[in-house]
Amino acid sequence: MKTLVHVTHEAVVKVGGIGAVLHGLFTARSYARAVERSLLVGPLWGEDPPDRVLSNTGTVLYSSVHGIDTGDHGARLRPLEEQFGTRFVYGRRRFQDPLSGNALDPEVLLIDVRHLRPEPLAQFKYHLFTRLGIESHRWDASWEYEQYVRLAVPGFAALAALGIGRQNEPVGILAHEFMGLPFAYAALIDGNPALRTYLYAHEVPTMRRVVEGNPGHDTMVYPVMAKALQEGRYVDELFGPQVAFFKHPLTRAAVHLDGILCVGEQLVDELNFLGPEMRRARKHVVYNGLPFSPCDAAQKRRSREVVLRYIENLISYRPDYVFTHVGRFVLSKAYWRDLKVLWHLDAALHRMGKSAVFILLTTERGGPQPWDVVRGLEQSHSWPVAHREGGADLTPGEAGLYQHIQKFNVCARNTRVLFLNQFGFERSVLGDAAPEGMSWLDLRIASDLELGMSIYEPFGIAPVEPLSFGGLCTISNVCGCAGFARRAAGGGDPETVIIGDFTSRPGDQPRTLSHLRAIGAAERDAVEERVARHAAIEIARRLPTSDEERLALMEKGSRLGERMNWDAVVEDHLLPALKR
Repeated sequence: MKTLVHVTHEAVVKVGGIGAVLHGLFTARSYARAVERSLLVGPLWGEDPPDRVLSNTGTVLYSSVHGIDTGDHGARLRPLEEQFGTRFVYGRRRFQDPLSGNALDPEVLLIDVRHLRPEPLAQFKYHLFTRLGIESHRWDASWEYEQYVRLAVPGFAALAALGIGRQNEPVGILAHEFMGLPFAYAALIDGNPALRTYLYAHEVPTMRRVVEGNPGHDTMVYPVMAKALQEGRYVDELFGPQVAFFKHPLTRAAVHLDGILCVGEQLVDELNFLGPEMRRARKHVVYNGLPFSPCDAAQKRRSREVVLRYIENLISYRPDYVFTHVGRFVLSKAYWRDLKVLWHLDAALHRMGKSAVFILLTTERGGPQPWDVVRGLEQSHSWPVAHREGGADLTPGEAGLYQHIQKFNVCARNTRVLFLNQFGFERSVLGDAAPEGMSWLDLRIASDLELGMSIYEPFGIAPVEPLSFGGLCTISNVCGCAGFARRAAGGGDPETVIIGDFTSRPGDQPRTLSHLRAIGAAERDAVEERVARHAAIEIARRLPTSDEERLALMEKGSRLGERMNWDAVVEDHLLPALKR
């Protein structure tokens, strides 16, 4: 397909994993060779000035919000604005990979959905019900649902105005998660044979909700799901009716689309678990890729030096090892599992006569704290070595995690945890202790070990980012990237990836659905202890003991990372799925 339309809430602002996926796709050479035209469609969040409304790398070509029209765009878009009661911002946004330098400038269409005319919206909701059984009246009060239904009405109409889908040449509409599904359903209802519709499933919202909402988490849910699928039973029967959760019926209707792109193998089972009709859906595994760029010994030494200098500025010594975990502050990341591994690993480090600092980079806040606030925290209580609850420092959620970190730091002998509740890894967000020029890339290159043993992780780019730079990566078996890593390694567990199995049960334990469904926090905790102990043994065995061993790990990780990069994903998985 020469034209792809990406419908997403991250068209301009990178919020989470979808933004990372878009960046990876757009900066892959194989994508640029195969796709001639890319359009991002998303909601207009506010009224930022023209130099920021399409991000700081965007160029506005038309905007009724700002009174800008650089061509004949207004002649094509203004009639739709009047028809639907909306406003458009249209232009381009540059995506550039700092590692490879590859760049792409896809088109962007942002849509103001706040004051849409009721008649076309009601008509679209009627068609959603009669064609797909989606009962929009159930969720009219939910803006999370309503805004993306509204987005679809003028957004889909704008495709023809932009010359997309008029020449009978196939156009792919990629609905990134539930946010893009109403748009894909608008194309389905329209019936234009040139338009091919796909759900780009970065997760299955129903299953995230089930995994996070049950105390047994992944240890209970995935064995239940596997057994249930064998017996022809589904999520509504085993975990209660899900219809009130709008993302559930919205996702089930994706069976009518041309295909579903799943970022990991387990998403195929998760989708099948939603209902019996989902087995008919045309599902294709399209992994996420890894950021990849060759790294030489000099760069490895430089990045390691700058990160160690930062650590020394904070705690007055340099550890032998740098451990990391970079992620969003959400339950699924299971940060408590990091500490369980570290308790066992600290004992091993003590026996080895080695020390480590674990940098946990996550925050509950919506953005980075400004420089003057960070400096105030440094001066008032030596942030980030020490923290205080409230104010500009710890949020309530962060404070709960920090209590466990404090206990670890008091008791551990050879390991220290630094909790960086900030966005980014630059001096501008970390304060005076950070060396000039230090960057997020330095942290990824310097890491000897990345911990990321999530309870729900459809793929997980961040947990394996240090892979190609020689870092060991410890992930859970429910992470989608585990399957990709095994595939890239030729079928076995890669030497540089340690996969913790939280879902297997000893052979002598009952495996009936009722027994599996009864697994709770106590059983999960016992499994976590066992997995953490085993992971710590493997980590201690594989950690490098010299710069030469670090470079050897980097060579192995680089070979694996090259087979898992975005070019490989687009060439081997995305394009074949779209051709089918």
